[in-house]
Amino acid sequence: MNKKKIFVGNLPFSMSGYSLKDLFMHWGIITEVEIVSESNTGRSKGFGYVTFNKESDAKKARLGMNGKDVEGQNIIVNIT
Repeated sequence: MNKKKIFVGNLPFSMSGYSLKDLFMHWGIITEVEIVSESNTGRSKGFGYVTFNKESDAKKARLGMNGKDVEGQNIIVNIT
């Protein structure tokens, strides 16, 4: 289990890796961002992952962002 990595679900399909990083960057140093997409179409599946430099930053991001409204959708944030 990587406690520095968070799962972010129920994302708007328009969300890019850059916008996901922007959404979480004030919680700490981010080392990796991934939006999961359909292999055939390249369309977002509506979820992704953000990896922080510190476990404590991932915990703060989860507590601060879980359930928050992003473009009309309440996102789900969990530690992976």
